Amino acid sequence: MEPVTLIIGALAAGATAAAKDTASQAVKDAYNGLKSLIQKQFADKGNAEGEMALTKYEEKPAVWEEPLKDSLVETGADKSPDIRTAVDTLKQALEAMPEGEKVLAKYNIQNCDVGIIGDHARIEGGIHIGGKK
Repeated sequence: MEPVTLIIGALAAGATAAAKDTASQAVKDAYNGLKSLIQKQFADKGNAEGEMALTKYEEKPAVWEEPLKDSLVETGADKSPDIRTAVDTLKQALEAMPEGEKVLAKYNIQNCDVGIIGDHARIEGGIHIGGKK
């Protein structure tokens, strides 16, 4: 999974879980920690659009996902080891929740990298190997 996709999934899962009354303090802290690191990265790089996209993403994820992804890539946040560690911390906190497995599955948060080799091979909503679509 691309790092930017993993970060977006973690933000979505964290926002969903943190908004619930049943969310643990560990989930809330991990989610807020991830957001703070991303905000700092955007501020350090002078990316005001990214800061706005991050803030607005909680309200309307479908509208702000692409601008947020763009800012994550433009600022190098998608490659930051600190942000990756914060994603892992949030994932662990979510796993500890009773409904955590459902949240992780819904937002497809996993730590794996996929590589494929072959003619006409592509990853698009799954792995497709063979002829053109």
